[in-house]
Amino acid sequence: MVIMVVKADGRQEPFKREKLLRSARQMGASPEVAERVVRLVEEQVFDGILTSELARLLQRELRRVPSLARYGINLRESLALIRPYPDFEVFIRGLLKLTGYKVQAGGIWAGRCGEHEIDGVLRRGRENTVLEVKHHSNYHTQTGLDVVRIARAILEDFQEGYKRGVTSLKFTKYRIVSNTKLSPQAERYASCRGLGFTGWSTPANESLNALVLKHRFYPITFLRGLSTAEHRQFSIARIYTLNDLLVKPLRTIASSTGLTQKRLSTLVRRARHAIDFKI
Repeated sequence: MVIMVVKADGRQEPFKREKLLRSARQMGASPEVAERVVRLVEEQVFDGILTSELARLLQRELRRVPSLARYGINLRESLALIRPYPDFEVFIRGLLKLTGYKVQAGGIWAGRCGEHEIDGVLRRGRENTVLEVKHHSNYHTQTGLDVVRIARAILEDFQEGYKRGVTSLKFTKYRIVSNTKLSPQAERYASCRGLGFTGWSTPANESLNALVLKHRFYPITFLRGLSTAEHRQFSIARIYTLNDLLVKPLRTIASSTGLTQKRLSTLVRRARHAIDFKI
């Protein structure tokens, strides 16, 4: 009998243990531990199970073994919990800096036909890339065709503006970074037009998921047990990542967030374990 899994949009697909194995490995479980954990989850799977319930079961079993799940929540969920502005933009710029880019914050730039607000400028060698950051609180929401169409138009306007002496920098590329996937139509258009896109799972080796794990650059929302109120307090204090939490004295963080040093000590310890955990 084929067990069917119900996705967030109501579509059904056959249960695939390979996806669970991949998720377990991404959360730091060794191949042997991942196999054991997935077998335990399989014993609890039933026909028509929701993907959200499947994720919950996996997360629960992973917390019982050496894995990132002991210290953090589902990474995809944690990215969706980040405030779009400025938190997510700052987070993405910080992550891309670790990949070798010189990163400049965004602003208003003039093109040939108009002015455009962008989220950042990425520089590497002779490449100057326009950065656009798209955040969705529902991580099942796809980044659509209109986003990439507008991106292409903005890049052309900048390039024509540079030729006329209006745009001060010669932009050669455009890169959209989102915590979700591109729609199939948007993906085809972006590929055809030469637009860069970094989403949750694409491209394979340079996806948002892969980059976060590779550089151990986790958002503050990744911390297991962090309340909505605490997240808001950290955001106000401009503590956007686990790294931000670890570099400041507890007394300073306590003063800026209103959290007790005892509570902060617990969160700092959890953050240190997460960053030190080797996948």
